[in-house]
Amino acid sequence: MSKSKTYSIGLISSLTGVKEATLRKWESRYGYPDPGRSDSGRRYYSQTHLSNLISIKEQVDTGIPIRQAISNLKKSIHPVQVKDVADMGEVKAYGVALEALKAHDLELCKSELRKMLNRGALVECVERSLAPMMVEVGECWYRGEISPYQEHCISSLLEMALIEASLKKRVTQRGRNVLLTTPYGELHTLGLSLLEIVLASIGARCLNIGGGLSFEEVSKAVHSYSVEIVCISVSLYCKPRITFQYLAELRNCLPAQVELWVGGQGINLMENLPDGVRYCTTVGEAADLYSSLPNSYRPGIK
Repeated sequence: MSKSKTYSIGLISSLTGVKEATLRKWESRYGYPDPGRSDSGRRYYSQTHLSNLISIKEQVDTGIPIRQAISNLKKSIHPVQVKDVADMGEVKAYGVALEALKAHDLELCKSELRKMLNRGALVECVERSLAPMMVEVGECWYRGEISPYQEHCISSLLEMALIEASLKKRVTQRGRNVLLTTPYGELHTLGLSLLEIVLASIGARCLNIGGGLSFEEVSKAVHSYSVEIVCISVSLYCKPRITFQYLAELRNCLPAQVELWVGGQGINLMENLPDGVRYCTTVGEAADLYSSLPNSYRPGIK
């Protein structure tokens, strides 16, 4: 079985809702599930195991005895089709990646991130899977379910997956010059990468300068590279008062024709935004806004 299609007992337990001790009991008493074993004796379950165990759990939850549920499965009375995790209603599209992170299985986590980015429309993937996943990662860290180094690990893995996907999906036509950054002191830049790959896929010429620069430095970059749109990402770690002041000062030093867009969870903490600043609630909204702008030739980024 390939590693991308196998799961540890901890992952199977999290994805099916069946406790690890219960899985071992079913295996010893009823002969199912029958996982593979590594050289060290660790159990590994297949995609078929995952689908079948979800079916068994559904039967047991309706009152069918476990022995009968397993017998039904073996007799094909309750046929089960192997599904992709992303299509299971009971499991979030990013469930395996998140559980793999918790189990310190970075190879599986990386594999799942790549699969998510290669599945379906890019904007939908970012909005429905990647962005919610990173919000949940932050919540897991806050609850003490993962350590800060694990949060940094999945951010790094997602950054690499986004770069790979960007190289595949980037278009070649000359679009508007877009600069992406965060407010001064804000070092959480993953939101910029999510937005960059979406805008680049529809023709934007993105310049991601990272985060933490002063508004004066951002203004210099805007003038140097003929930037037409500045996109700012604000996380929950930014203080609303400081963010408001940063955006106001940046807006004042930018040319009037340069658009200033802002997004991210941190904006929800602010009562209002400075005049001339546009709020985009999602990357999809930013993509729609970009696409709605009049087409015109602009010099390329130097």
